[in-house]
Parts: sequence; structure tokens; C-alpha cells
Amino acid sequence: MRIRSLLPWLVLFGACGCDLFTSDYIRAFEMDGDVQTIEFSPDGALLMVGAGRSRIWTVRDWRQIYDSGPREMTEGVAFSPDGRRILVYDQEYDQRCLRVLGIDSEAILEVSLVSAGDLRHFSISADSTYAAVANSDCLEIRQLDSLKRVDRLGEAVDLVQFALDGLLLAAGLRENGEVFLRYELEEDQLREVSYVARSVHCEANDISFSADGSVFMLVGEGVGESRLWSYPAFEHLWTLDEWSVDNVAFSPDGEWIAVGGRQKGLRLVRAQDGKRIVDLDDPDPDSKMCVAASPDGKYIVSSYRNWVRIWDVQSILSR
Repeated sequence: MRIRSLLPWLVLFGACGCDLFTSDYIRAFEMDGDVQTIEFSPDGALLMVGAGRSRIWTVRDWRQIYDSGPREMTEGVAFSPDGRRILVYDQEYDQRCLRVLGIDSEAILEVSLVSAGDLRHFSISADSTYAAVANSDCLEIRQLDSLKRVDRLGEAVDLVQFALDGLLLAAGLRENGEVFLRYELEEDQLREVSYVARSVHCEANDISFSADGSVFMLVGEGVGESRLWSYPAFEHLWTLDEWSVDNVAFSPDGEWIAVGGRQKGLRLVRAQDGKRIVDLDDPDPDSKMCVAASPDGKYIVSSYRNWVRIWDVQSILSR
């Protein structure tokens, strides 16, 4: 049963604040505006979704414990590895902001707030001390709690992600192709460790590592521009040739990748070679599809316009 045949019922369930159960996905939540980002906490206990406002649910019983109130758009969220902080990028009226939320049991409190410009991507260090922020014209390092800037490089990169080896991976498109830079963070300063260029061109919009850190997917905007790379050798392993991808999420065991895109919807593929396992949801050419996988591998969460859908992995793989 697909979403289009259920639209009248979706409106009814959303208006009364009820959850929706179908034979395909086990639960759904309605958001204010199209969903922009979905993240699980490191222990899998919390799920955060950003749209016109950001909300947090407990995964144990799908109970909502946080609502940011209306924002113009919540564009990105990231949990710190220790699970005590959440970094949020949103737009409120005409101002774009970076804010840090603190988690105390099930209480969510704002810790700090700074004005932010044209931010492209961010990541939190493994020790939960720093945030790397990729802006349109520079790469910044900020203390996570205070958001105080401690280092700045005049290096325009598209994406940043701290790897399991503690180094910061930055990716950017240059005239001759994609460039991967690795930085070491020492005493509040970045030091370049390696520079690798590959003769592929893509406008990258996301980066995602496998749980063991051995591979990562660089998600490009165009058809055939999403590629799996080894780390730290940066060898190209395979490409999602047929479609344009918005978001990906690796399973904890590294066996499959959940892929969301406007052309083919939600699909599970084999991490080994990118071959299709199963298609889960219809595509929507007019809205971004966000995807997340729970750390225990039980759930996949995806977006469809302003709806968030929860999928049971065991029932999907046993079809």
C-alpha cells in the first residue's frame, strides 16, 4: 500500500496527533514542512528530525520529548559521539544559526547559540570537544560547548567528516576533479596530513562512513555521481550509476546501505557492490529524501515530503 492512496487518512491521523501503521512501514510522523535531516543518537535511544521545526522522540516507545517550536527551516543536526550534545543548523526569520542542545536524561536544553552564514556541512570530533564547520569560503574549528572559533583555514570545502582514526576528512571539488584532504587537530589547530586528488567531478552534498570506518559514500547531486570509496586509500569501489541520490545510511554490520533519492525513492543495496536488495518506497521528484539507520540495525527511518516513516529491517529482509 503506497502513500498516495492514503493521503486523506494521513491528513486525518496527522490532525489528531496519532501515529499511522501500514503493512509497509510500522509508524509515521508528520512534520511542519519537508524533512531536511534525520539522525539517531549514538546509543540509538533518540531520533531527531529537522524540518520547519526539529523534534526528538524516544525510540523505545516513540514518545516525543522535544519540540523546538517553529523555525523557518532546520537544515542539519548531529549528535556528539558521547551522546550529550546536539549541534543544530537552522534558520529563524532572516538569521541562520548554529546552536548546541544539551541532553540531560530526557531533558533537552539550549547550551549556546551563534550566528552562522552560508554553512555547507559540519561534523563533531570523536572526543565530542570540537565541531568542524565547512562554510562557503573557509573551514572552521569551533569548541562544541561554546561554539567559540579556535581555528580557521581559508580553504573552501564542500563536506567534512571526522573519521574513526581521529582525523578530519574534507572533500571539495577543484578544477581537475575531487580533492580529499585529511587534517589532524592538535592544540586547537588543524594540520594537513594528506592531500589526494581524483579525476572525478561531482557536486557533493553528503558524506557517510561505514560503522567500521573502512569505506565512505560521497553523495553527489547528479545521476551517477554517488561513489563508494575506501578509507584511507581513497580507492573508488563502485558507483550508483542510474540515479541521483539525496542521502545514504550504512547498516551497523556493513552488509547493506539504505539509499534515498528523488528518482528511485528508498532502496536497500548491497554494500559490497551496490546491487539492489529491495525497493521500499516510491520516489518524489519534488522533495529531498532523508535516510537514517539505527545503531542496532533494527530500524530504517526515511522521509517522504513532510512525513517521517519508520521501517522494520528484519521484516524487510525476510520478505
